[in-house]
Amino acid sequence: MSAEPFFTFNPVPDATPIGQAVGLLEDEHGGQVFLHGLLAYVWDTGDAAARRATAVGLWRIKAATASQIAAAFGAGEGTIWRWHRALES
Repeated sequence: MSAEPFFTFNPVPDATPIGQAVGLLEDEHGGQVFLHGLLAYVWDTGDAAARRATAVGLWRIKAATASQIAAAFGAGEGTIWRWHRALES
């Protein structure tokens, strides 16, 4: 296993950074999340469930802190937890 740092290049310059590994891009068509420079999540405009699942997915894999993810998605840390519980039920 290599001790090299993670690849942090974000191919979309307008993407909002979330921690060191994630870039979030939202526009009138929906959203995209890049993880270590690779497209990892996509959702269409109005698809709140997919957007919430993306935020929870990032939290689950510890791609960034809960506060960083919550801030980028315009939510509170408690909201991320509630979304997580809703997805599990």
